[in-house]
Amino acid sequence: MKTPYHAFRKLGFVVLGIATLGIAPLAFSGCRHHRSPEHRAEWVVKKIKGELDLTEVQVAKLNSIKDEFLAERKAHDSKRRLAMDEFLKQVRSDKMDTAKIQGLIDERRTHMDQVGPKIVARIAEFHAMLTPEQRNKAADKLQKFADRFND
Repeated sequence: MKTPYHAFRKLGFVVLGIATLGIAPLAFSGCRHHRSPEHRAEWVVKKIKGELDLTEVQVAKLNSIKDEFLAERKAHDSKRRLAMDEFLKQVRSDKMDTAKIQGLIDERRTHMDQVGPKIVARIAEFHAMLTPEQRNKAADKLQKFADRFND
């Protein structure tokens, strides 16, 4: 018997999955085909649009979210670069200052605590626009993606 917990859990996985598909490519710069965050974000929108067969209204909402995420990323860019510079400095040093590294982690956690609720809210808005078929297709794609990392 399925309880309300199961429905909530499924919704949580979908939201987490959409967040992963939408945010991870923006956050990581390792993709060689998309040199800038803007290019990666455009690729993500194009991929989601094609995979889920989005309507124009849904694409407009997704683009709005993408623009918001890019603005947030740009606003935090200098702090992120300074943190990476400090981390590299610590890696190169003879003895790593663990207090400084922990401070970098704490700053990152604080930032995520601040922006996390905004991100989740925007993803939930987009999720609410999806049809049941689109949500199922997204969940299937996310399951396939997750399975690659569970082996």
